[in-house]
Amino acid sequence: MHRSQHAEYLSHLGDQTRTLLEPEDIMAAVSTSLGRYLRTSRCAYADVESDSNRFTIHRDYTDGCESTAGTYELTMFGQQAVELLRRGTTLVIHHVDEEMGNTPGAMTFRSIGIQAIICCALVKQGRLVAMMAVHQVEKRQWQAHEIALLEEVTERCWDTIERVRAQKIAVQHEQQFRDYFDFVPDAQLLIDPEGRIRLANRQFCELFNTSISTIAGLLAREVLPPAIVDRYLADIQPDSWLGDAANEPANDSVSTPIVIHGENGEKRYVEVSQNVITLPEGTLRALSLRDVSDRVELEEELRQSKKMETIGLLAGGIAHDFNNLLTVIISSAELALLNSQLQPELVKGVETIRNAGLQASQLTRQLLAFSRQQVLQPEVIDLNSKLREFEDLVRRLIGESIEVELLLERDLTPVNLDSTQLQQVVLNLAANARDAMPDGGKLTISTRKTDSLPVRFGSGKTGSIESCPYVILSISDTGQGIDDEDLESIFDPFYTTKAVGKGTGLGLSTVYGIVKQSNGHLLVESEPGRGAIFSMAFPASYELPNEVSNNESHAVHTRSRNILIVEDTPELAAATKQLLQLHGFTAESATSSEEALQFLRDQQHSVDLLITDVALADMPGPALAEEARRYRPNLQILYTSGEGLKTLGPQLVEDINHRFLAKPYAAEQLRSVVSELLTVTDQKPH
Repeated sequence: MHRSQHAEYLSHLGDQTRTLLEPEDIMAAVSTSLGRYLRTSRCAYADVESDSNRFTIHRDYTDGCESTAGTYELTMFGQQAVELLRRGTTLVIHHVDEEMGNTPGAMTFRSIGIQAIICCALVKQGRLVAMMAVHQVEKRQWQAHEIALLEEVTERCWDTIERVRAQKIAVQHEQQFRDYFDFVPDAQLLIDPEGRIRLANRQFCELFNTSISTIAGLLAREVLPPAIVDRYLADIQPDSWLGDAANEPANDSVSTPIVIHGENGEKRYVEVSQNVITLPEGTLRALSLRDVSDRVELEEELRQSKKMETIGLLAGGIAHDFNNLLTVIISSAELALLNSQLQPELVKGVETIRNAGLQASQLTRQLLAFSRQQVLQPEVIDLNSKLREFEDLVRRLIGESIEVELLLERDLTPVNLDSTQLQQVVLNLAANARDAMPDGGKLTISTRKTDSLPVRFGSGKTGSIESCPYVILSISDTGQGIDDEDLESIFDPFYTTKAVGKGTGLGLSTVYGIVKQSNGHLLVESEPGRGAIFSMAFPASYELPNEVSNNESHAVHTRSRNILIVEDTPELAAATKQLLQLHGFTAESATSSEEALQFLRDQQHSVDLLITDVALADMPGPALAEEARRYRPNLQILYTSGEGLKTLGPQLVEDINHRFLAKPYAAEQLRSVVSELLTVTDQKPH
């Protein structure tokens, strides 16, 4: 009879607790149900801590007595009770006063108003983990079936509570996994054996501009780019590798970035790795996609920088000897043209030789410009004024079929630039614009100032952006535009889209070199068929623009000045000496630094100006100049070189006592610089 009643009760108790999700709710429901069923004064379930001593009653059922919810020490119920319970033996007391006398345990029971008790101890893996007890305020003769029922309910209650706790832990772990899944910086994708998307994280959805609700359940090959599908998902067939270790994909990663394109056409680079996750319900394939676009761009910029540096070193290496030869050719041709006895029919031929030499010199200057090895002579200028000066040159260069418009912002802040190089930049860009508008169009040159440079200027190849005001010079056209492939390479040296013989590929690389060497930044914006805009940003200067002096007091007493030329190329030394003598200067030459120093030590020789090549074979020009000034403290120095700026050294910072003249130079350039230096000598006290 009792067995069937208990079975029915246990079934009913199971229904009561099946839907409960909190352990304390289960404890309360079981305690209340059992206490009422057995008609006891109190019923409680207790969790025992890991020390098997402290236990906690979260909630209890009471009828005619106070609640005992709280935390207690097991030892307060007496040593005998502790030993029984820790062994998993059920403690049964029918009458506390008769059976326990005045023991500590009896005193504890009396303090909570109890005379009869059943306490069922649950031991798992040798440790006391839980207890369940029923109390009676008066003595009670407990029946065997009541004891058995309490033991059964205790076991079931513990099982139910542990199941709920395990479910809660699983939910917490799943949430933690999802939180971590979304927290990791890489895009993550889980794919089931049939190739369908099981889960994707936030980074994946952002990378592909989608949502997990949109792609969940779709075939991964319908969502991922073909390059990734072909590399990682080509082996997926329904049930082909579910549970088959031989067919499971190996852990794999590819360091070579894969190109993907967003919906807006933006190109991104990702590195992909894959792994296998084995779950009870099957095997999942995990793909991890790391967006390395910024790194790839930086690597490309570094490769570009290294490439240009290498070509620059090559340019500097050949420039010295090549420019020395050109200087000899140009100087010799000009000497011949200065000879009044030259037959008229030969003049044209000599002029052709000179002009060819000058054209060849432009090529070396372009090589040094794009590699940023040329020597600049910056000055504070009014950019608008300079652009107005260049306007006629630009109009003549591009022809009448192209309209030219200047949009120059008023009160523009000055900039510190080399005017000659600025002109070269403007003319190079104007020439490119002309070629992009064969049927005519419009060329616009504009200026504006800005307190901070737009972020897009930092996405090109021109380096980090300094936080300061800038002046922006923009040259735009309405021509054919530039496609994406060419846009990535237009600043590469010798890269050109023009027909053979129509361009050297140095124009834009020269512009790049000049802008970069002038501490500027360059931005190109273009689309095929919609023209191009070249924007150059230069740091603003708060100095006043330099004014051109017309002071006539700088007249030169050339005949009283003496010059020593030091060149280790004898032909060049002789040609330079002849040119200076023809212009009325007194000049001597030496082909080595030792010969020059011997000349300077002889105080009988008067020397006011030393012209020396920077890269002499036996001694660097700056070292020669330093040694020479030991004998002639007031000596003016003119350095010449066919090499770039990087080979000259920091000692060539220009001051009033020395200047620099790049080879090859024309006779008038040489005469002008020499005159300026000797003017300074004339103005010094003797």
